[in-house]
Amino acid sequence: MGRPISDAEWHALFENYKYTARRLEPRDTYNAKPADKVHRQQYLAGELTDFSHMEGWVSKLASWGAQGKRMQRVRVVTEPLSDDAKYLLAVAKVNLAAGDEIRYLPRHRAVELRLGPPNEDYWIFDANVAAIINFDEDDNFVSHELVDDPAEIVTRLHHFDAAWCYSVSREEFAAKHGIVDA
Repeated sequence: MGRPISDAEWHALFENYKYTARRLEPRDTYNAKPADKVHRQQYLAGELTDFSHMEGWVSKLASWGAQGKRMQRVRVVTEPLSDDAKYLLAVAKVNLAAGDEIRYLPRHRAVELRLGPPNEDYWIFDANVAAIINFDEDDNFVSHELVDDPAEIVTRLHHFDAAWCYSVSREEFAAKHGIVDA
């Protein structure tokens, strides 16, 4: 187990990593903040064409990429996709354009391969620290937790790398699910 960290410490992890930030996203639903819920509802209604609400994050992604930093994610998703997973798949194109590498692994495939990824959402920064993102039973964010024990980091890296190896690109996964980019 790790130790709780503040929002300032959380943000510093992103600003201060030097090489790679990797995320394993095993959740099908993330209970969004009210402003994000509006965008998700617009997407599901076929009305979301403007992604300017993502400009702050996209700008940071581009800045980190310009510094030579890599950001990689694997989303382990249940099929058929939840509405939330469909939205995240659609808007991932914006992240990709800014340098974020996002891949997808169907949950049933992870089970078939016995990859055993934990039901734990986390980032790993420079292969030496992990930041766990805790949620409650209603998919609401609860807290961030820092883990720096090398044995725990290696275990999380193993799960991430195995998922990455068997995952497919966002483009391939989107095409499979009928998500057409404009």
